[in-house]
Amino acid sequence: MKLTQRYVESLNAQGKTYSVWCEELRGFGVRVNTSGAASYIAKYRVEGQQKLVTIGRVQSMKCEAARRTAKELIGAAAGGVDIVGQKKAERTGATVESLAERFVREYLPNHLK
Repeated sequence: MKLTQRYVESLNAQGKTYSVWCEELRGFGVRVNTSGAASYIAKYRVEGQQKLVTIGRVQSMKCEAARRTAKELIGAAAGGVDIVGQKKAERTGATVESLAERFVREYLPNHLK
């Protein structure tokens, strides 16, 4: 079944967390928690590793917007590019503070004699 806004909004909480997958776009789905909170998700594989990414909350995002985002993620992954992994690596890169500490620790002692 194709996920639609009406269908997604009709999903209710059950005794455990569950996922509903779209039959039209493989890897796109909705995860519903026991509290009833629902999120759009995308599942894809890059370099042999499976990734599961939360796209956004159902209450704050339209189904078609989530589908476009999922299509972009899944399409990039098919080409070998992990968009989410790249963004995560950029966020965890060196900070100005860590670079300044390294400069003081490694450069200054050898050049200020």
